[in-house]
Amino acid sequence: MNLPARVLLILTLAFLSLPSPTFCQKNTAIPEIVLPVQNLSTDATSFVTVGPYTIGVAGFNGDAKKPLWEGPIRIQSQKTSCLVPEGIVTHVYVDLPTDRLAVTAYSGSNDWVGIYSLTTCKPQ
Repeated sequence: MNLPARVLLILTLAFLSLPSPTFCQKNTAIPEIVLPVQNLSTDATSFVTVGPYTIGVAGFNGDAKKPLWEGPIRIQSQKTSCLVPEGIVTHVYVDLPTDRLAVTAYSGSNDWVGIYSLTTCKPQ
């Protein structure tokens, strides 16, 4: 990950750790979800369960050392299921207290971080 992408990721994670304006909570670090890559074939979907959510990222590139996914990201819970239409996904982070998903992605030479609601998949 290049320097501008790291700076953007750090700023985004710092923003997500701020208390929500609707209620007070402790500041928490947002852990990266380690998506399973072992024994996956190319174009497979990686699934991981975090709290009440199952997060699936489709389009695995087949490289366990530098994994990438082409997306989309599917978020499922008992109440809902939705898709996040991201570009090439490099990392996924979840903040359960605020029900937010942060995704680092890129396309060509552009890196970005997208922040989405875990319940609606809408950008935050």
